[in-house]
Amino acid sequence: MKPVYWIWLSQCFSTGSNLPAELCRVMGGAEEIFRAKPEEIPKLKGLHKNHLEALAQKSLDSAQRVVEQCQSKKIGILTWGQEEYPSRLRNIYGPPMVLYYLGDVSLFHQPVSIGMVGSRSSSSYGLNVAGALSYELARQGIVVVSGCAVGGDSAAHSGALQAGGMTIGVEACGLDVDYPKDNTKLRRMIARKGLLLSELEPGRRPSASYFSVRNRLISGLSDGVVVTEAPQRSGCLLTARLALEQNRELFCVPPRNIFSRACSGVVEYLRDGAKPVFGVEDILSEFQEDLERADLRLPTPPSRTQPPQPIPDTLDDPNPVPAQPKPHSNLGEAARQLSGVPQKVYQSLNGVMQANELAEAAREDAGKVIAALTELELDGLVEHLGGGRYQKR
Repeated sequence: MKPVYWIWLSQCFSTGSNLPAELCRVMGGAEEIFRAKPEEIPKLKGLHKNHLEALAQKSLDSAQRVVEQCQSKKIGILTWGQEEYPSRLRNIYGPPMVLYYLGDVSLFHQPVSIGMVGSRSSSSYGLNVAGALSYELARQGIVVVSGCAVGGDSAAHSGALQAGGMTIGVEACGLDVDYPKDNTKLRRMIARKGLLLSELEPGRRPSASYFSVRNRLISGLSDGVVVTEAPQRSGCLLTARLALEQNRELFCVPPRNIFSRACSGVVEYLRDGAKPVFGVEDILSEFQEDLERADLRLPTPPSRTQPPQPIPDTLDDPNPVPAQPKPHSNLGEAARQLSGVPQKVYQSLNGVMQANELAEAAREDAGKVIAALTELELDGLVEHLGGGRYQKR
């Protein structure tokens, strides 16, 4: 099926919406939706007037321009309607209709993939752990998935590449956008030796709202997710929560200092039952059967390769304080201090609602709403019930 129809469909909805997949499951695919008359569109929950108006616009001009951009920049296009689409993503909440890529799409179909996430401001301890674990996983033929950000993500990608292994980088912008500039060389190496991926069209700049939406792809592409280091208010914790929602294994690296602010989020997940990682064997043991029966693509390490060299340790948190639990006792005061989009979303949340419904009620972009919900969840004001449903605490 032509990619132009799938790009058109994705343009009718906000990034992260589950409605395109729901429509496709009912109607068959993007071209069928494009050719349908307005009265033939099923009345799905969350499908509102603005969506129907977008679906009624039967011009493919904008989508065709995207196709031409990709052709000129040698960016590959993979759609939800193709067999090559990653099976791990097909049934998550809000699967992207279109994936833009540079590199080797066979990495989608390797036996085991592990997401490795850590704070952008990771300590030397967190960076060392991310690099060493990724190096050892890659040596075993496991794909390392991360988000191309500075800090823990960069250490994970670099460790896998240093082993001559496979890694997938999930971008928070169009693949032709140089972001973050500190990782330009690393992204080029991932595209050349692994796979660079985005659901955003070429030219799309990164935005705060999209980082939260993007994390569902990191966990979705993975059989398990390892959190190396994360404070309580961290996108890494959103990835961890999404991993649990998507029935992925969740691993956390025990912190060097249980009182460190930088590790307070990890402490909380360990307390709630995440599997602690004291070495790569703790991860491998969970996937032993898959690894034993699979025809693994083991790497050929670069000549004279060595594991990542430890970064000199420093006192990263000179004034550590015990990690504080999320507030639950004074929610009224916390709610009164809200402003902007989080305030609008919180005020619009009535009973159990999906993110799509909240976006409509708050009259805000779905990406911004999901980012606001993440902030409200971290503040203890909102509870996530799974399947994109939320309620106030």
